[in-house]
Amino acid sequence: GALIIIYLYDKEITSKVTNLYDIVYLISIERVDKWRTPKAITTGSNLIIAIAQNPFPEIRNVIKPIFRRLAIHNRSLQFKIAVEFIKIIENSTISIDIRKFLISIVQENINIWAQDISKEFIYKLLLTNYDLAQLASLVLEVNPYISKDFTTQEIIELANSRFFNVRKAVQRILLQSSERIRVNQEEIIILIGLLNSDWQDSRQFGTKIFTDEIKINELTPKIIINICDADKEEARMLGLNLLKRY
Repeated sequence: GALIIIYLYDKEITSKVTNLYDIVYLISIERVDKWRTPKAITTGSNLIIAIAQNPFPEIRNVIKPIFRRLAIHNRSLQFKIAVEFIKIIENSTISIDIRKFLISIVQENINIWAQDISKEFIYKLLLTNYDLAQLASLVLEVNPYISKDFTTQEIIELANSRFFNVRKAVQRILLQSSERIRVNQEEIIILIGLLNSDWQDSRQFGTKIFTDEIKINELTPKIIINICDADKEEARMLGLNLLKRY
């Protein structure tokens, strides 16, 4: 940290929100206060968020180890700042360099802050832009328990995403939720939406679910008839095969 400060001082780089004083103050908060007092938490988190958006990479990089060590001193604060970073990533007006920096810093620490995230927040990310959808997919890998909170209708909506990584995430979500869906006939009927997806990989996965995951004795005539009435020909063929086995 001291070497960075000296470097910046020699270069005479100044900024309205991130100057030499800000960097020294942020380091002192971590080393002396250790994120214990409300003032330190408020001021320090605001400084981290501001420095993360500085146009100079040398300045931005100051916060990387500080943000990482928040997992030790104040894990809930790390989570809140990660959420703020994600909100900034949503803003299409930020520069590509800052966007890449924020994505990298949240990904590098995803094993910690992702443990506290909600299904609602992940669902929103999966429906936004590619970068955030990719981030949400990684969260599901780190914290698979979130998958069980998705409704079947939400799963179908995500299966129609234009992003391949989201559709792959749907497969993990569905496998985590299969036990809940299999015991509810109405949920299985909703799941037929997979077979009508515009994307071949989602349709193929839907076929696999109805062929391998859901047992034939868990189906009812109503479910099979709905499959036979599906929009896609391959789904209707699946329905006929299920009808022969029924």
